[in-house]
Amino acid sequence: MKINLRKYSALFINICITIILFESCSSTYAATLSCTLITTNLYQGSTDLTMGGQIRSLQNYLFATGYLTAQPNGVFGPATLSAVKKFQSAYGIQTTGVTGPLTRAAIQKNSCPAITPTLPASPSTPSVTTTTSATNPSAIVVTTPTQGTSVVVGDYISIAWTAPSNIIAYSILLEDENGVGKGYISLGGFPEKQYTWRVGAMLSGDTSSIASGNYRIRVQNQVGGPSPLDQTSKVFTIAQKPLVIQSILPKNTLTADAKTGAVLYGSGFTNNSFVYFDDSFNGSTKASYVSPDGTIFVFTVPQTISAGYHTMRVSNIYDLSATSTQSNPLAITIINN
Repeated sequence: MKINLRKYSALFINICITIILFESCSSTYAATLSCTLITTNLYQGSTDLTMGGQIRSLQNYLFATGYLTAQPNGVFGPATLSAVKKFQSAYGIQTTGVTGPLTRAAIQKNSCPAITPTLPASPSTPSVTTTTSATNPSAIVVTTPTQGTSVVVGDYISIAWTAPSNIIAYSILLEDENGVGKGYISLGGFPEKQYTWRVGAMLSGDTSSIASGNYRIRVQNQVGGPSPLDQTSKVFTIAQKPLVIQSILPKNTLTADAKTGAVLYGSGFTNNSFVYFDDSFNGSTKASYVSPDGTIFVFTVPQTISAGYHTMRVSNIYDLSATSTQSNPLAITIINN
């Protein structure tokens, strides 16, 4: 039988090229897909400037795994939003487009197999005691924030700590000054033993329950749990942003039909905030949307509000005497369809 050497030589060369290309692509993918730890909610409109470089980390991961086709640029735009939703859909997570706790845990589990992310079911206070003795090398000691620090919800502050080198993952918790747990701030590897926190942003617990007052930070071993030698931060003060209405759209004329949206711009808005008219809670209305930074409040005017001139305010509690929880007044005109 006569063998066609030219034919088989060409086939052999093609096989070799395929193997080389496959190994090259595999090496490139492995080098690109590094351990990715996203430590806060990222959403459309946020940037590296406000999120400490985490947008690009997210984009690098999505690009390496094929969910993002655009080049990473540090800006959470429409392409990144679409990529996050595709990732969430692939992992059976609700497609919100926001990197919430489940999305961050899935990214961490996929890119950091050595670290198993866990989110405790309850933000209850660990049953450990705080010691004021000298720093123990086997303990986690929170060094900042320091005594007397004062911050406002929405500010960015640095949480830093020292810890044994064998700890690979941490839980960061917020407690009041008496040690009552208020929720989990973040979970992750944090190789630099530092986390930049947007005050008020929580993984668990009711964000709106973080009233003005004195608090402390606890950092504990996410895998091994708390140690009685761990030391919390010193007590610091958190203040709520004042409720302020700066402007409204449509400009000062609203339709009382319970369906036409109006947008307030200002500060201090929360999911507990509501609009009321003429110093009466009758006909008050909650927001249909509040931006994460508390600067945008979307609502509709109830049909029960009569046509004419009115004064409108925003409040966080149903108490007219609590003036510190009320916004400045805004004069508006109501029309009816």
